[in-house]
Amino acid sequence: MIKILAIDGGGVRGIIPATILEYLERQIQGLERNQDARIADYFDVIAGTSTGGLITAMLTTPNENNRPIKSAEEIMEFYNKDNFEKIFTKNGWFQWHWPFVNWQGPQYKGDGLRELAKELVHDTKISKTLTNVVIPTFDIGRNQPVIFTTVEAKRDMLRDPKIFDACVASAAAPTYFPPYFLKTQKSITVTREFNLVDGGLTANNPTKCAMNYVTEMLSEGYPEFYPNYLMEHYSKDEYFSRIKQIDYSRFLVISLGAGDAKKVKYTVEEATKWSKLNWLKDFTRGTNPLIDFFMEASADMIDWNVEVDFKNTDKLENCRYNYIRIQTDSLSGANATLDNVDQSNLKALKEIGKELLGKKMSRMNLVAGKSEEIVVDKEVTNMAALDWFARVLVAQRQRVQDANAAKVVSC
Repeated sequence: MIKILAIDGGGVRGIIPATILEYLERQIQGLERNQDARIADYFDVIAGTSTGGLITAMLTTPNENNRPIKSAEEIMEFYNKDNFEKIFTKNGWFQWHWPFVNWQGPQYKGDGLRELAKELVHDTKISKTLTNVVIPTFDIGRNQPVIFTTVEAKRDMLRDPKIFDACVASAAAPTYFPPYFLKTQKSITVTREFNLVDGGLTANNPTKCAMNYVTEMLSEGYPEFYPNYLMEHYSKDEYFSRIKQIDYSRFLVISLGAGDAKKVKYTVEEATKWSKLNWLKDFTRGTNPLIDFFMEASADMIDWNVEVDFKNTDKLENCRYNYIRIQTDSLSGANATLDNVDQSNLKALKEIGKELLGKKMSRMNLVAGKSEEIVVDKEVTNMAALDWFARVLVAQRQRVQDANAAKVVSC
């Protein structure tokens, strides 16, 4: 089985998926009876965009003991008011008093985000992550997506930036933060320059990026995705001929949203009166309509595409819960913003994450324009689905460990 974790972008709303991850890691620790068990030990790929990229970095960057620098619980502690205030530092004294000055440049400096990210992961490069990562960005110099991955980083030094650079680039949301320049180097004369902005313009929901990444690696016969225990059943060629058929019953995917604001809707009558400024900033609701439209549309389309992938498998009944998407579309007011660092809002976002655990599994209905509960044989909550997923993750890891141990003994 290929295990994938994907985490959406969403600024301070990253507290929502972080809350879900804290629960999942706690369940895994309970099953393993090991408080040192970490999310990165159980997933083949972890993908994250923007704030999701920062969470990905904390989950997968090794410390001096070659263990993740943060547990899921510690990530929740990191997402506090002090750190968010460092990240969302206004771009000059005037912007605190006259918000219209924002239109002379980005709303926030970006220095605080960079300093925090570097303080967390230091100069570790993407090629050194504890499991495979996928971090989407968009290069405005080339006008195309740039997706940083562990495999590509190991293959090509020019695709191996420092993790903190990739995280800051993936979070450089237009109008919020300045674009981010980074340069990689293979030799004195061989370099590559990137002019990057938020990965949300590419894939605010990075689930499909992660799945495509795995599919590409499998098609190339990449050994990382050839579990040792399968050698007992198939030759390498036989295994890859099977997996190239893209049987999604072999995938286990958890996709965590950071919430969106479907209740913040506009009419043609209202939008017809908008100037260029209004498209970028709704001062009444405190939102950025155009940016929100791009990111929410991207996330919903990817959710729908992934769901169709799983529906089209020949083993639908056997992989009904292989894809779990946990998302809420009921945010409003302060909860819906990316940058509200008030303590009351941060606390509310954490409660929203906890409430999501108790809600029934749902999927985005693009026709209805909202999330709808999944109709199955019995009602299944997100918490119950995660409990099932935790058991499968632990069993899969144990199976590989047993096979490896047997192989060592036989040698």
